[in-house]
Amino acid sequence: MRWQKLIEIIQSIIKSLKRERKNTGEKDTFTSKVSKNKMNKYQEALGLIKIKAPINLIEELPRHPDKKYKNRKISKIKRIVVHTTDWKTTPLRIAEYDIKPNHISDSGCPAITYHEMIGVEGDIFQTLDYTEVSWHVGMWNPSSLGIALCYRCSNKKGEDVYAPKRALLHTLEVRCGQICLNLGLTPDKVVGHRELKGTGWTMFKGSKRLRKTCPGKKVDLDKVRRNVARFMQIVLGANGLYTGKVDGLFGPKSNKAFQLYLSQE
Repeated sequence: MRWQKLIEIIQSIIKSLKRERKNTGEKDTFTSKVSKNKMNKYQEALGLIKIKAPINLIEELPRHPDKKYKNRKISKIKRIVVHTTDWKTTPLRIAEYDIKPNHISDSGCPAITYHEMIGVEGDIFQTLDYTEVSWHVGMWNPSSLGIALCYRCSNKKGEDVYAPKRALLHTLEVRCGQICLNLGLTPDKVVGHRELKGTGWTMFKGSKRLRKTCPGKKVDLDKVRRNVARFMQIVLGANGLYTGKVDGLFGPKSNKAFQLYLSQE
């Protein structure tokens, strides 16, 4: 289901609320209580968002015989970092690559370097416990959760030219929205590897120099964040906490609803 259709559904709520307030003399503040009938429109929109349930592979993937990652509290996670594998692969093949000598470590990593992966068919794989500090973004590792898109972004010349399928990005957006809601992160905390200083880009002679294009030049990260915000707005609306537009602009009204959502847990 495309986001535009979902937005149209929510816009119908806004229009009906405006008519309702006009007829009753209420001010158009969007703060009055929403009837269950109107709120069901958010729930209807939420029901149209379909992604596959995560598959837990954490205990099945191979690990390094002598190394272990450091542990952390879940509350230490401050951002979601999106990567690309740059090849159509599987969690098992990535894990096997990571624990052997590779581009990250001459002696191999303790385990797979991504916490989750999204496969070419839209499958979501849980590959590493969130409490483990994996090696995927250098100095940002202790406070980052890594998600990898399994698609090829580069051609045979090594040029970053290919975009992931829209369905793959949709799964990413919804999954990131779910994680943000669970961990108390706002949509702006979803970032691409290339957006992080020191690993994605660095300063050289006073100029910003891009070191990586990950998760791919064709991935519009601003659009991803807007759609993460749209999903979160729909969920907050379905929970009776938000009655505004599903516009992907996570402003004061969205933040207020989000804080109420977190306080109820």
